[in-house]
Amino acid sequence: MPNFTWEAGRLLGYVGRVAIAIRMNTPYNGAYDPRAPHHADDVMWLADSLHHFERLGHALQESNLQIIEDTCNTLLAIYKDYGRSDTGMKSEPAATFQRQTAFRLNEGRAILTELRDKAKALREQEQDQDLER
Repeated sequence: MPNFTWEAGRLLGYVGRVAIAIRMNTPYNGAYDPRAPHHADDVMWLADSLHHFERLGHALQESNLQIIEDTCNTLLAIYKDYGRSDTGMKSEPAATFQRQTAFRLNEGRAILTELRDKAKALREQEQDQDLER
């Protein structure tokens, strides 16, 4: 069974830092300014960046290497879009992620890339072993 403990630990740390950023955009933060127009949009984009991890969590629990790889590729595409400022949406996700100081989007991309690459290597290794039999 593949061991993704290290990568899952990194991912949990990242998720915690995104949660801190979400909290900093709510009235629970003493520096919260309800007149700042970006707080609601920031909470939405930050939460959006986390809710997609549910599918990855299930794939990791099942140790399904192909789904881990596919899910990471999907998440990497979504994270790439978060960095774009030409989405044509009401609020641009890039501005949200540029304002953050608790984490960097590139950190999330690096973790997802590491998970994907490990799953792919393990899957290919399993396929090679099956061919040898």
